Amino acid sequence: MVEAEECVCCQEITEIMNRNTEVYEKEKLNEKPTCITESPPFETVCLNHWVLKVAEIAYKEEHGKKVMKGLTESEKKRKLACRQLVWFCWGTCGKEILVNLPSCALLSIRARFAPSDG
Repeated sequence: MVEAEECVCCQEITEIMNRNTEVYEKEKLNEKPTCITESPPFETVCLNHWVLKVAEIAYKEEHGKKVMKGLTESEKKRKLACRQLVWFCWGTCGKEILVNLPSCALLSIRARFAPSDG
């Protein structure tokens, strides 16, 4: 079930729109991405297995090796992908940084790292 807080469009989030503008200008794209999931770095930063592997190593280094104990591989990837999105768009991540992630990004992350048990 989708929570009401999850029903936010990335176009309503200033930090994400600013990042899309930056990507458009730096990458010299033909069109500005209208959705964060259409932005080329989203795939690399949030959905790439190896980038998430490095993010996991860094997360465990910072918070302790047992921090993700008990999570399935897909749960770890979803958690890390969401953290990566926060780092990418807000530039920081932590307990004091609570943001509502856009539904488009959450759906994309959940689709990529769906539970393998059904």
